[in-house]
Amino acid sequence: MTKGRPKKSVERSEGQQRGQATHDKCVAAALRLLSRQGATGVTHRSVAKEADVSIAVTTYHFESRDEILEKAYQLLYEQEVARWRESNRNDKDQKASRAEIIDRISTRLIRESTEHKEQTMAAFELTFEAFRSPELSAAIGDVHKVRMAYWRKTAEQAGSKDPALDGQILQCSVLGKTLCLMARGKVDSELARTRSKFDYDFQSLFPKTNPKR
Repeated sequence: MTKGRPKKSVERSEGQQRGQATHDKCVAAALRLLSRQGATGVTHRSVAKEADVSIAVTTYHFESRDEILEKAYQLLYEQEVARWRESNRNDKDQKASRAEIIDRISTRLIRESTEHKEQTMAAFELTFEAFRSPELSAAIGDVHKVRMAYWRKTAEQAGSKDPALDGQILQCSVLGKTLCLMARGKVDSELARTRSKFDYDFQSLFPKTNPKR
């Protein structure tokens, strides 16, 4: 009898792993649907079809459509927080010149619109959905804090006298330009043009300051 117990434990563990893998597959499918169709396109049936599983599987793992959206945002949150924290680590140089700051932000803007386009579009959709969901609203607030840490630090590097406020303005400028780039669908060759436009915003925001050297 004692020899059989470890085997049962292993079997349960393997079953749990398979269940988690299926759960994660459905959440990833929900994110893809969010980026293509918006929050209204996320249903048990559409997620099951996208994930290539039966609808019984999605109803087993998620009690409601809202739970699917919440889990999708948790995954998006983990991915986005990881990217912003990496940026905070990589861009910790306090002696960056104004040109270096503008190049860095412009490159990031392009990356968010290309390499991470699916996540960026899903994030916009979930932000709108959060107006109707307190649970999503709380999670979005957590992401906002991580983003603002990056933009506040960037404003400090630019010599801002009010990094918190100027960081918010920088973030709004970048979000607006990200939306415009994705809407036009002409991103790959627009780094120079994007840099020129952001340079104008940057000079307007910091007309009398010099970056720390």
